[in-house]
Amino acid sequence: MQSKNAVSFVLTGILVNKRIIFSPDNMALLMPYLIIILLLAATAMILLVMLMQRNRTLQRLQQSEKLRTNFFQGLVHEFRSPLNIIQGLSRHLQEENQTGNNAHSYLEAIERQGKILNDLANRMQVVTGYETTDAPDAWKHGNIVAFLEMVAESFLLYSRKKGVELVFFSEETQIETDFHPSYLQQILQLLLNKALESSCEGSRIFLIVERQRRDQKQFTIKVVDHGKGINRKELPYVFDPFYCNNVKGESATIETGLVLSKHLVSQLHGSIRVNSSEGKGTTFSIQLPIRNDKVTVSSSVRFPQVVPFDPLKEIIETEMVMADNADNPVIHENDPREMILLMEENNDTALYIHTLFNRDRYNLLTVPRCDMAHELALKTPPGIVIADGNISQKNGLDLCRLFRSSPLLNHIPVVILSARNGLEDRLEALQSGADAYLSKPFRGEELRLQVEKLLESRNLLREKYQRAHPVNEVKDELESQQLDFLRQVTDIIHREIRNPEFSPKMLADELAMSLSQLNRRLNSVAGKPSSTYILQVKMAHAKKILASQHKAIGEVAAECGIYDVNYFSRIFKKHTGVTPTQYQRLPGISKG
Repeated sequence: MQSKNAVSFVLTGILVNKRIIFSPDNMALLMPYLIIILLLAATAMILLVMLMQRNRTLQRLQQSEKLRTNFFQGLVHEFRSPLNIIQGLSRHLQEENQTGNNAHSYLEAIERQGKILNDLANRMQVVTGYETTDAPDAWKHGNIVAFLEMVAESFLLYSRKKGVELVFFSEETQIETDFHPSYLQQILQLLLNKALESSCEGSRIFLIVERQRRDQKQFTIKVVDHGKGINRKELPYVFDPFYCNNVKGESATIETGLVLSKHLVSQLHGSIRVNSSEGKGTTFSIQLPIRNDKVTVSSSVRFPQVVPFDPLKEIIETEMVMADNADNPVIHENDPREMILLMEENNDTALYIHTLFNRDRYNLLTVPRCDMAHELALKTPPGIVIADGNISQKNGLDLCRLFRSSPLLNHIPVVILSARNGLEDRLEALQSGADAYLSKPFRGEELRLQVEKLLESRNLLREKYQRAHPVNEVKDELESQQLDFLRQVTDIIHREIRNPEFSPKMLADELAMSLSQLNRRLNSVAGKPSSTYILQVKMAHAKKILASQHKAIGEVAAECGIYDVNYFSRIFKKHTGVTPTQYQRLPGISKG
């Protein structure tokens, strides 16, 4: 009945001045339907809002789970390098039964890496909710400006070793306050080390102390660098416990230092914030209260010289180990040993790798940075490269890409060492042009065998080419990039083959490289220096002329840019075993 009444109500509407006017008596029939429609709409809106909230919650949970996963993966990677050094050197000591200075150096390296593991464990306690006790006797009263300047001076040596200038600045020479020396030193060393990692050689880092102008009971400490900066998307999360730094495809590294810094600042009843612009630099600002109620004046006599936690000390000790205990070999022009270039910034790892290769057979050169490795390789191309894939700035994959894009270096095999052992990491290394990929902790025998087999493969390739004609098609014997280089060299020699003044130096200039670079590249690929290779191409050209044309020996020599017939005959016999005249008379030599 109600349905019929509703239809009757609609049909009985009166059209007046183009508007429909409903009878008041029928409005009561419409109300239930309007209420039902409104209730359905409200229910739908509530369900939609609940669904959106549920999706946002799921997204937050997924993001949190992803951060946790990345964090613990990064944590595992941080532990791999010290474990690799400890296991490797321990095994080496057991196998070699070494005593004396070498054994002492290895034990010191093991102890250093054990302290680094302990440091990582201490940081994990902070990240997972560990609260540091606030002992009253740890607080001191004194001039905070003088103390911070002392901390800056202690960091100055390390920054200079990295080629970065550290500048301390304060408008005031004295700000008296209660402070915690141990916490402040830890905070500043962590932030300064972070700034140093982001800075390029030749840049500056500023440590600034200033009293708040609006609030005289507050002072601010700033650490300013002009390095690569922090990605805008990652900036809000740098102090999160499970934040992992992974900017522009770089290897993720756990940022426990920033988490620890924030935790220690909170223990000092202060706050920390960060401002950063990618490519321009980063500023960390710490705001702390000026307090005069924590300790008595008697505790302000002197600042403590030793703090319980000092990551910088371990870093400096690790950096100095190679200088103290292992002389880095130098390059000699006629050194018969195979040259290995190692790019590794952790010198304890470099020390361990040095123990794997016999010095009588290998000349192992160590550099800490990608640009230094590339520069050294351009001057003296090595036989093989071992590169760390987890260096703080440009890593082994960046070096591998540089080598593969260089006509001078693209034939050199590269072995990547990395704390990351996932399939995606291995695929990325292979795509970058790596010949082998070893994940830490690796066995020393595995690395040594990889290097030996790669060098054997290159030497076999060189021997095969030595037996081939210099202008023959040898696609199956040489990689295409090496073949292109040899073709380029051969084409230049053929172009200048009649020029008696043409020399290896002119060939090197034509190829835009030094003579030593050219000789080492040709030695690596063809097994001959440039002077011998030029003569080989000329003799091959002479053989073609003698086999195809009736020309006098003097004319053939002139075609090869040699105007001394006797010299030409001696060189020809040296290369072919017969004189030019005898070669013309050999059976099977066709002449046009």
